Amino acid sequence: NCLGDVTATYTLRSDQKMDVVNRCRTKDKMISAKGIAEVPDAAQPGQLRVRFAPDWLSWFPIVWGDYWIMALDPEYRWVMVGAPNRAYLWILSRTPALDEQTVNTLKQQASVLGFQVDDMINVTNTAQ
Repeated sequence: NCLGDVTATYTLRSDQKMDVVNRCRTKDKMISAKGIAEVPDAAQPGQLRVRFAPDWLSWFPIVWGDYWIMALDPEYRWVMVGAPNRAYLWILSRTPALDEQTVNTLKQQASVLGFQVDDMINVTNTAQ
């Protein structure tokens, strides 16, 4: 239901987990989802487990989603994150918009990796 002003904020905690806050604008209002992310295996950099379910459900494996970094800009301007089952894919940018050439290159890379990119929604962030 998100129409724009999408943000994803990851904040490192003292226990080495991360607080995750996803926000977006729907037709009527701004909404947010708060979650927790953790590195499941230090030997596999670039992989996170993320959950938006309550703490008391954290023992249940199905509430965790795998988020893997598929591509990362050397200067950390953008990142492409996907699920290993190819069900989800995000291209995130530190700026409100990412140039079209970079987006197209990343979508081509994702397609080669087996992601369906034809139905991706391009959302430009106008929030300040």
